Amino acid sequence: MAILVIGSVNVDTTYNLENFPKPGETISSLSKSRSVGGKGANQAIACQKLGGDVKFLACVGNDMDADFIFKNMREYGVDTSNIIKKYVDTGTALINVDKTGQNQIVLDHGANYAISIQDIDDNIELLDECDILILQMEIPQEVNEYAIKKAKEKGVFVILNPAPSEFEVENILDKVDLFVPNENEILRYSTKKNMKEAADELLDKNVGSVIITLGENGSEYFSKTEHIKQEAIKADAVDTTSAGDSYIGAMAVMLDQKKSIKEAMEFATKVSSKTVTRKGSGESIPTIDEIM
Repeated sequence: MAILVIGSVNVDTTYNLENFPKPGETISSLSKSRSVGGKGANQAIACQKLGGDVKFLACVGNDMDADFIFKNMREYGVDTSNIIKKYVDTGTALINVDKTGQNQIVLDHGANYAISIQDIDDNIELLDECDILILQMEIPQEVNEYAIKKAKEKGVFVILNPAPSEFEVENILDKVDLFVPNENEILRYSTKKNMKEAADELLDKNVGSVIITLGENGSEYFSKTEHIKQEAIKADAVDTTSAGDSYIGAMAVMLDQKKSIKEAMEFATKVSSKTVTRKGSGESIPTIDEIM
């Protein structure tokens, strides 16, 4: 059984702040750190640290940031053989985290937008070998659409995290088995004003199922036959940057092990509640031993 993540990888520079700056204001940071990030990388790291068999298809530049990414991903145990180098800048992110653990993120997509449909075809054996495909929206829309189309032809279970919610999803919803937005993203993709009606609208468009992540309010699962509400675990949050990514990685690992949706949600909640208590991106995600 295997999980394939296709998506973004960045070098994250994180500034820990007392409070976010106001427009025109200059403030000093409490501390600064540099790490591997990007939703794709975070989700692949989560799968690996939580005991999953994961492959990661992504694109970096031909620069020192790429060297940093390869070194750190290998230290997490993630197979880097399908990370492609191109003659562009590696993706980067600037992250501000305040004293409550909330964050602001500014992305430069860089090489993440250089991944192509041809790269999917050149690595098509990864889809032949996986049972679950995880995608986000930090790579070009046409690449996501093509990967989903090829995955469904091969009977692969598709998880789509629509973040950031910059692209349309109408053309692919009926090929997505599990759609995982947060409370803001679900409303972006619906004409409805509340989350349950929004989820029902997406189900009417033939998405397989929906999980809405709700931060400190837990998560909710919707399908045409089932509704599950998972309460959050109280935690002293210091950094929420990788909370959603760790949740999705944990879900994928459990589903790949044939656990039920309820069991997967319970496990993913434990993982994300631990993640937010630590600073950083991939380094904040716990290992399976820590969770057990």
